[in-house]
Amino acid sequence: MAHDVTMPQLGMTQDSGIIVSWAKALGDTVKSGDVLMEVETDKATMEVEAVHDGFLTEIRAPAGSDVPVGSVVAVISANADDVVEPIAPADTQPPAKAKPPAELKQPPIKPVAGKAAPKSPPTALAADGKILASPKAKQEAKKRGISLAALVRQGGAQPFHFADIVQAEIHNASASSGNSTVSARISRKALTAFREWLEKELGSPVDTSIILADFASGALRSCGAVSVDEPLQCDIKPTSQSDEQISIVDADYSGLMTPNIIATDTVGKLIIYDLTSTRLTGFSPSLQPHQIAIVLTVASKKKLDLHCHYNGSELSTDAALAFTSDLAGRLSEPLRNLL
Repeated sequence: MAHDVTMPQLGMTQDSGIIVSWAKALGDTVKSGDVLMEVETDKATMEVEAVHDGFLTEIRAPAGSDVPVGSVVAVISANADDVVEPIAPADTQPPAKAKPPAELKQPPIKPVAGKAAPKSPPTALAADGKILASPKAKQEAKKRGISLAALVRQGGAQPFHFADIVQAEIHNASASSGNSTVSARISRKALTAFREWLEKELGSPVDTSIILADFASGALRSCGAVSVDEPLQCDIKPTSQSDEQISIVDADYSGLMTPNIIATDTVGKLIIYDLTSTRLTGFSPSLQPHQIAIVLTVASKKKLDLHCHYNGSELSTDAALAFTSDLAGRLSEPLRNLL
């Protein structure tokens, strides 16, 4: 007697599950209560146990498959001789009108990191703008400072899993040496006058870096490197041992008077170094592909040098030039940024 193993519904809103791995191999003995497979949904990753004794004689959905709830993924039989070997892919394509038997159809397989797989076109964002990723993948991306939106733009296949994040960090590390720089020289007068006016309005000192975070965030969205609805974290780095890093989310939306300062251990896309109060004339930071660093240094009593460092794997040269030009324009005429 044979028993079908179906994709269970592990949540009220779940309509499919991804088989992360099989705990049993084809032909293995299975007892009721044994862990049979690990399934990942949009909310959790859970172990699924067998409910029948016998032998695992057929695996219809390999690891990596996204399977609808209720679909048969395997078969447990009383006889070990009933093993059905996986069907190898044909060397040639069948005629356009030919359809394989329903029981031989295999669900689409998500490429597993580190293994060769056919290239697929970039996966766009979902209709509601959400990026599809497992809870573990989201947590790991936040921990490692990896932008899921950047992975989508680079052609990553959704939903993302833990292995995708690890692979992305390896790729980032190998590409981190390819940094480039675009520089501009701007007037100190307009920015100084703007900061003094803002301090008078607020009745308290204003850090130039806060202004930079606001203007740079707006310029980055303007050049298309960040979408209008994508959260944008900007890290203001300390220039002395007594200072602490400040992280601001969506500085261009929260405004100069009420910046959305947060406490976080994640790495922002934008990094700002304001060296105008030091004797340093600049430096080239080491960046991950999704990061852009802005360094502001003193050029003379009347001029400031603006250096934008970026990694070409994330930001094209045309976008970097547009971003730097836009940011320099905002700093040269700050009041226009408030209109």
